[in-house]
Amino acid sequence: MATEVELPQLGESVTEGVITAWLVEVGDEIDVDQPIVEISTDKVDTEIPSPVAGTVQELRAEVDDTIEVGQVIAVIGEGAATGGDGDGGDTDTTGEDRQAPQAQPTDSGQDAPAQGAPASGGAEYVGGAEGTPSGPSGGEQPAAERIRKGEDHDFDVIVLGGGTGGYSTALRAAQLGLEVALIEKDKVGGTCLHWGCIPTKAVLQTAEVAEFAQEAADFGVTLDYQGIEVKALNAHKDAVVDKMWKGLQGALKGRKVETLHGTGKLTAKDTVEVELEGGETRTIKAPAVVVATGSAPRELPFAPFDGKRIISSDHALHLTKLPKKAIVLGSGAVGMEFATAWNAFGVEVTIVELESRLLPLEDPDASKEVERAFRKRGITAMTGAKLAGVETTSRTVKCEVETKKGTEELKADLLLVAVGRRTVTEGAGLEDVGIELDDRGFVAVDEYCRTSVEGVYAVGDVIPTLGLAHASFAEGFLVADQLAGLEVLPIDYKGVPRVTYSHPEVASVGYTEEQAKGAGFEVVLEKYPFQALGRAAMAKATGMLKLVAEKDDDAEGGAGRILGVHIVGPRATDLIGEGQLIYNWEALPTDVAHLIHAHPSFSEAIGEAHLALAGRALHG
Repeated sequence: MATEVELPQLGESVTEGVITAWLVEVGDEIDVDQPIVEISTDKVDTEIPSPVAGTVQELRAEVDDTIEVGQVIAVIGEGAATGGDGDGGDTDTTGEDRQAPQAQPTDSGQDAPAQGAPASGGAEYVGGAEGTPSGPSGGEQPAAERIRKGEDHDFDVIVLGGGTGGYSTALRAAQLGLEVALIEKDKVGGTCLHWGCIPTKAVLQTAEVAEFAQEAADFGVTLDYQGIEVKALNAHKDAVVDKMWKGLQGALKGRKVETLHGTGKLTAKDTVEVELEGGETRTIKAPAVVVATGSAPRELPFAPFDGKRIISSDHALHLTKLPKKAIVLGSGAVGMEFATAWNAFGVEVTIVELESRLLPLEDPDASKEVERAFRKRGITAMTGAKLAGVETTSRTVKCEVETKKGTEELKADLLLVAVGRRTVTEGAGLEDVGIELDDRGFVAVDEYCRTSVEGVYAVGDVIPTLGLAHASFAEGFLVADQLAGLEVLPIDYKGVPRVTYSHPEVASVGYTEEQAKGAGFEVVLEKYPFQALGRAAMAKATGMLKLVAEKDDDAEGGAGRILGVHIVGPRATDLIGEGQLIYNWEALPTDVAHLIHAHPSFSEAIGEAHLALAGRALHG
């Protein structure tokens, strides 16, 4: 028995749609409600689910075909396939057994943990339950008591590492009147400023300008786009980094933080031996030491970085020539952002992701929205795919990729390995003084960033929390405030915005739908398409906003506090600022529904979604 799938009515005025992608192929076994095709109309882009489980027997249209409401587009039945006219397109990997996940990057400029703890930009906390680090110190509330220097101490605080976590600790501690020494072997600012957040976003800004130029005719502007001048691109990026670096050096100097350029090693819990740049050695002591030594790109044992054909994100930022074809391994923030930029620059990009969807730690609806956008941009995404082997020549890299259909060989100019970052603690003397590391090499801390050794703290990429620069800033404040004797509260890592600067941007805060249900909440959902906004129509932008709320039958509209906010679309990384306030203040839909959002603006999506949850929807 076969079931014919027709194009449903997708809106009151919608009479037809265009097939933008088939999500299944003839012969695929599919489940009830599994999306089988993506349809675009003048109102919305949507995925059509299968009304039954069975085998795809026919696909009766091809990509770019215009079909009418009620027209049969596919046949689902039992038994063997009978063939069809469709082109197949991408396949769905729903229900497929997964292997242990590749670690995926987050973005602080720093990437978060690997080894079975994938993180996207939408990074996932990998410490204790409910976003609380699992550490050795018991998590007791620190006494509100200011640290005191002993007679043999040179400073109040010594900070090992000048990245975001380290310099934020130093600046805040100095602001609170503590004497601080900051030890950095390279340039203050660390990964985020020099190899991560700042330079990558500068590249993405160039990518956005390139996209505007290429699409200018759609807005009535005539331009002669001739491509990317890599030398000028790098000059812009480097100028931004240099400006920020000089500003940071000035801030440290202004706060009277003593910056020591060299490598520090703990020889006791209050003593650090510093090998300075000039070869001299200096020993300094303080009652508090903060470990903030950061991370480095993780490489694969069978595909070590050579800087030419197999590269890290560090190498990618210093290319002097764009590749024609590139393979990106990993679809966390770093992988997605370089895929976005290179695609805008005319590079043919293929993403290889072990999990069944891109940005696997974001909400599944956010992943779907991004996958749809990437398909339209011409970016190939191979999900549920494992990199099994790599070979390089002087001109190319060949990758053997295992998929559910078999093994495929990909060839490109370079392979970007973006599968997370490893901690940098070698030579810091941590274990010598009794500081506990977990089985992944992270410094074990409690929810106040205290290590197993009294008086020693750790922040940033060396601890198993969110690998995001702004989380590191918060950890620096948390530690500095403790040391100054202020009362502090632990960080709720679910309340920290998670961001990916792909095009479209992705941002989230709080629980995904799956996490909320897994935590025992009965939830109410609301999804609002950006296409319904006048501002989005002007920008020819797509995307969506999804709210996850706790069900409350006594509340207006039946929805209680907001548990999660998920945004895919233009300026999502800016809009999530309001989402952060909504989540962290445990706002109700009715609280937000009373607020007035500017019209026309992208922020209206937040207002409209909350109006809908409150039972007051005007446009839907």
